[in-house]
Amino acid sequence: MIKSFLTTGICGYFLTQCSTDSIKEAHFQISIRNKYIDPEISQILTRNLLESGPKKPRINSVTKREMQILQLIIEEFTSQEIAKKLFISFCTVETHRLHLIKKMGVRNTAGLVREALYTNLYQKSMNSMII
Repeated sequence: MIKSFLTTGICGYFLTQCSTDSIKEAHFQISIRNKYIDPEISQILTRNLLESGPKKPRINSVTKREMQILQLIIEEFTSQEIAKKLFISFCTVETHRLHLIKKMGVRNTAGLVREALYTNLYQKSMNSMII
């Protein structure tokens, strides 16, 4: 989840029980346009990165709502437009987008679209859903 936050533009992340020094360091790093990750979190992320191999896409676990959002992303709707069209919040659209990115094993929205087209997931969503 923290990786998802950082890829969407959050500049820093620290634990609630961090020290005052950590907060000062985070503020300083962000002020000079660096990202800040609590050292404890950094160790966990590094460990997880080293332990995990390449992930296979979990296409079968894509929900109906995620398929709807994927279809609209491929059709070049913005998150705000998708939210209005589906009567959900902008944050909900972004959450679904992050879930899709994770399930498809890609790094960003462009990879999501590429993978959806490559795996014919887009055709399946077009055939099964009309919005």
